[in-house]
Amino acid sequence: MTTWSVKVRPNRVRLTNPIEVKAGSAVVKIYQIINRGRILYTVTHYPTTGQRKRQNFADLKEAKAEAYRLAANLRKGDIEVLKLSNKDRSSYLHALAEIAPTGRNLELAATEFAGARRASRSKSSWPTGCSSSAAGRSILSAS
Repeated sequence: MTTWSVKVRPNRVRLTNPIEVKAGSAVVKIYQIINRGRILYTVTHYPTTGQRKRQNFADLKEAKAEAYRLAANLRKGDIEVLKLSNKDRSSYLHALAEIAPTGRNLELAATEFAGARRASRSKSSWPTGCSSSAAGRSILSAS
């Protein structure tokens, strides 16, 4: 039987037995806390910067999924996780969806497009399959 010791802070109670998620030598801990009457799960890890990072979840399954992802990234050395704004994430996902039917990856498609754009040497002269938007950005048209 597990015994829990409780540490009391103003408006917050933490159960001191954390869940440890391990991937190789990387360890990410999940603490169950009670904050203002709600149970929260705090995922805590230390990236290479040495500064503690914490993220709260209302659902244990979501906290475990994030902890496993972080532990795997720490193990592989992918410490710095790319952070995208909502607009950038939407653009990235849209670009992936547009390029998927071609069978190419996004990096290769961007490289090919940039090469074709440089080859045209003029904004008025677009390669076949491309058009110019009103905002002056280039868009690959579906062929």
